[in-house]
Amino acid sequence: MSIFLERGYVEVEAEWLGGSPSEFAGGSTGSLPLIERSFGEHHDFVSPYGYPMCRALAVDQLSALASELREWLAEQNSPSAFVRGFPVPSGYFEQCDELPAALVRGSSTFEIDLTADFETEYSSSLRRDLRRAQREPLEVSESALTESPWFSELYTSTMDRLGAAQSLRYADEYFDRLGVELGDNLRVLTAVGTTQEVIAASLFSKGYEVDEYMLSCSDFDHPLRGYASKLLIHNAALRSQAEGSCALHLGGAPESNPGLLQMKKRFGTRELQFFTMRIIGDQAVYQELCDGAGSRSSEHFPAYRAGTQ
Repeated sequence: MSIFLERGYVEVEAEWLGGSPSEFAGGSTGSLPLIERSFGEHHDFVSPYGYPMCRALAVDQLSALASELREWLAEQNSPSAFVRGFPVPSGYFEQCDELPAALVRGSSTFEIDLTADFETEYSSSLRRDLRRAQREPLEVSESALTESPWFSELYTSTMDRLGAAQSLRYADEYFDRLGVELGDNLRVLTAVGTTQEVIAASLFSKGYEVDEYMLSCSDFDHPLRGYASKLLIHNAALRSQAEGSCALHLGGAPESNPGLLQMKKRFGTRELQFFTMRIIGDQAVYQELCDGAGSRSSEHFPAYRAGTQ
């Protein structure tokens, strides 16, 4: 089970996106959580943010899922569904002679294998940074998200400094609801300095076979910011391993932040690849909406939502 498949998480994401929780339950591959959104007189579907698809799916099952989703959408006169997949290992796609046309390969993500002595797989520069962090007066503590009301403010400040997309600029209400809905399935790890100032904080899922590094934030002006952030990930990996999780998935990074991707790569003992599925249901409605929006974008899906959240 993944945190991204939890009903509470889907409800929080739906509220954030201005939609309503839904699911595709009629397929041969099991239930798929979705969010239903209105667009004029029509409605389309999108996966909640993250990796809300069962990791156990074989690549040949994706073609069946794409076909079943397309039929389901057409029956409802729905133009589209943007479905987020899950991180797959090297060679996964090569197991199938022909991939569904709707499948789009994404960027790399990284995962720490907690079934092994993962610290030996860290890069030499990362091990050096962690030794430095452990010599500094940094104290790491754990708390529930509901007990960390300051997290939202520090996260917002971090997103401002990074110039992050609007879709990632979560409001106070989002964090409040997330903490209530997911409760003990989340942990906030915080690194503080000698005067108890918060230098860095990260939000992780816990209690799953694969735990997730979900969100992070830090004081950009603090000289120990980078060391503190790395120490939190290392600490989370130790805690997840002690609790019996098999892996800590670190995710990827946008092209605009190559430094973040390189940092995760220094941790990850496994490099994976993310994918999405872009399903057009009612082709006539989809084209009508694109024409009405004046959109011919091939990068954004659905094209008629280019420029919207």
